[in-house]
Parts: sequence; C-alpha cells; structure tokens
Amino acid sequence: VCDDPNDETLFRLQVLYQERVFYSKPVVLPDIILQEAEKKNQPPVSEETFENSMRAWMSTRGEFDYLELEDDDEINRIAREVVRIGNPRIHPVHETAQVTKLMTNCLQRMVSKGIIEVKSKSEVTFRFISDSSTARTGVTLQDGELIRNVVELDGNDDESE
Repeated sequence: VCDDPNDETLFRLQVLYQERVFYSKPVVLPDIILQEAEKKNQPPVSEETFENSMRAWMSTRGEFDYLELEDDDEINRIAREVVRIGNPRIHPVHETAQVTKLMTNCLQRMVSKGIIEVKSKSEVTFRFISDSSTARTGVTLQDGELIRNVVELDGNDDESE
C-alpha cells in the first residue's frame, strides 16, 4: 500500500518496463542446466548396453588384448555406471574390482556365444568374429579361468597361438 501517488505511479511504470524487457521474452536456461537435464533423461545403463558397447568397440579393432579393452575410457565409464547402478554406495576400491569382474563376465559370455574367440591365453588376446562360421576355438570355464579347447570346423589343424 502506497501513500504517495507518485511512488505508486513510479512502481507501476517499473512493473510495465520489466514486463516488456524481461517477462515478455522466453526463458533461456543456462547450458549447464540443460546438460544435467539430458543426463537425467537418459535411460539407465544396463549390462546389455555395456555388452553392446563392448561389441561395437571390438568390431572396430578385430584383434585386441584385455588391457586395451580395460584402458578404453568410454568402456570404463559405462562399466563404472553399470556397477554404480547396481550398488550406489560402493567404495572406489571395490568399484574397480567390480568393473574388472563385469568385463571378465561379459568377455566369457561373448566367448560362449561365439562373438569373440581367445587367440592367446598367455597374452590374454582375443579376436572378434564377424562371421560365426569362422570360429575355430571354444572356451570353457574351470575355476574362473579361461581354458582353450580346439573345435575343428573346417578340418584344418593349423592353430594360431
């Protein structure tokens, strides 16, 4: 409540000015707020999406060793997200161990599905198989270790280690 008509007129003029200058324009949110909103709207990362990203990474390389896979920043980021979703309060030391376990389990599943094969057990080298008919080795799991078994598909005996 204003007692002075001049103050009231001045207030009304300020309101009109602010309405024209500020409130008539659309709201523009800062980029950082938009980026955070995009992150929250993305679907949660699952083991399936992690496996798909690993498969895409492997298909670009052909042959690779485990350390290359483990050192890739994008694969590591996705694996850490999967682990954090499964256990949000995990300690960083345990998180690294869980990421390694996740990668190993995923590799074992991919070997059993025939997506990749073990090229060398001693060097932990794998080969991406683009066509399942070219698969030459199978792997079984014995006490958590990868064991190489020769599976003859084409009759050739030359096996590359």
